[in-house]
Amino acid sequence: MTKSIVCDFAKISTMAEYRAAMEHHLSGLGDISLVVLNAGVIRPGMSHSLADESIEEVVRVNALHVCFASKIFLEILTKRTHRSAMIIVSSVTALASIPGMASYSSAKAFASSFGEALHYEVKDKVDVMVWTPSNVQTDIYANIVSGDKLENAKM
Repeated sequence: MTKSIVCDFAKISTMAEYRAAMEHHLSGLGDISLVVLNAGVIRPGMSHSLADESIEEVVRVNALHVCFASKIFLEILTKRTHRSAMIIVSSVTALASIPGMASYSSAKAFASSFGEALHYEVKDKVDVMVWTPSNVQTDIYANIVSGDKLENAKM
């Protein structure tokens, strides 16, 4: 069985808020063996000219989400008697500094580094992998093609 959890991660900034948001999604779910952490938002522009809220949103969704979700799910996965797996979706931008995308690139670099560290922390029970795709067909890239403003695009 596959279950997707849809949540507005941009509005969550503490672990307590995250636990409360996830609690009803996880109750009665049963055995979880694979978790894919895939959420993202981009607000391109020069860092000094972006709105404070835009930078906060990018960091919350692309970095804090990984910390909060992995903690909650690893508490479950490490208790299983069988091997489990977690895939953290990062971005190829984590591997290069891209002008106009500093907060996004940096937050994705955090997610990649955090995932690598988690791999070593739980390698005896859980396989943690980081996937760093390049362009993926999402609303972000559809807006680029159509010429819409990127500031309004969310992954």
